[in-house]
Formats: sequence, C-alpha cells, structure tokens
Amino acid sequence: MQDITEGEMKAYFKSEAKDFNKAWGAITLGIATDDVYPADLPLHNQIHLKNGETVPYTNSDSIFVSMSKPGDSRRTKAGMRTLNVSTHASPEYWYSLNGDYDTAKQQVQGFIVDTLRSKLPGFSRAQIDVIHTATPVTWENWVYRKKGRVGGIPQSMARSLLKWTPNETPFKGLYLCGDTTFPGQGIPGVTLSGINVYSRIKKNHH
Repeated sequence: MQDITEGEMKAYFKSEAKDFNKAWGAITLGIATDDVYPADLPLHNQIHLKNGETVPYTNSDSIFVSMSKPGDSRRTKAGMRTLNVSTHASPEYWYSLNGDYDTAKQQVQGFIVDTLRSKLPGFSRAQIDVIHTATPVTWENWVYRKKGRVGGIPQSMARSLLKWTPNETPFKGLYLCGDTTFPGQGIPGVTLSGINVYSRIKKNHH
C-alpha cells in the first residue's frame, strides 16, 4: 500500500508495515495422475523431510498434498486424480535468480516429484498425465500480489493479533481486508476480515 499511496496515507502504511518484515511465498504443483492410490489414503497429507533437509531453493522442510476424491470427474478425467501440492518459499529469493530461474524451477519440481514417489503411497506407480509448477514469480503474474506473496504474514506467539493492521483506516472510506489484515491468513481469517469490513461500512452509513 505504501507504494501506491502518497502523503499521509503513504506514511500510515509505511508505519503499519515496519513490524512485518517476513511474508510467505509458495511453490505449488498441480498434478494429474491415474488413480493408483490406496483406498484408505487421506485426501490431505503433510510429508516431512529428513531432519536438516529442505526443498531446494526454499527453507521448507515439509510438503503439503491435497487430492481430489476418488471418482471425482469434475476436476479431472474419469479414472484420474488431481494432486495440489505446495511448500513454503521465500519470495525475494525467486526474484534474484535471473538466468537460473528455469533451472531452479525444474530442480524444485524434480525434488518434489521424487519425494512424492518415495513417501506418498501409490504415487511411485502413478503415471503423470499433467504437471504444472508455479513459483512466487508465477503467483505475482496470476494474482498481482507483490513478489507473489501468498498466505499472509506468518503468525507467531511473539506477535499479538491485536497488533495486526486493522480493517478500518484513519482515512474516510478506505477499508482493508485480506490475509495481511486482522485476523490473518487462511480461509476463515480472510472471510472474517471481509465480514468485519462489511459490518464497519454498514455501521458507518447508518
């Protein structure tokens, strides 16, 4: 916000931003394979890497996998399954690669696919029909978020939620919602921030 405002607004957002020097980015993979998975495999899985190991070009030591339900032919062809795979990444790093970007992206994709083959039941037998990998650079192109940041400001016990940027600003008619405002990231947090803004606008117009 400080980059697209001026004067008092710019000063306000610069002050609000000074306490938040980290934000998540993500590496995401969309994969479609044939359905060769055990019937009792959960739809949501978190894979932890060996102690001290991280996904290349990230500081993440785990990978999240969400799968479509068996028989779901709306998300892919009959007899297939989709896997939405993600891991945390530092956005700034992916903007410093210059000529090495494509190589780094392929290395990350290869590492994650190899990890799924060794740790996700059934995946070692799966035939990959489609695979698409996205980095923070991709996410900025898709959703226009600065540096491709997704998921909001990391929450921690050291930072009270009450210190997060409020939905109502000192400027008449300007309200904020989304994962970088109170109460934070995730579908429930973002939804509640939108409801909070609606409530404030309704109250201020009565």
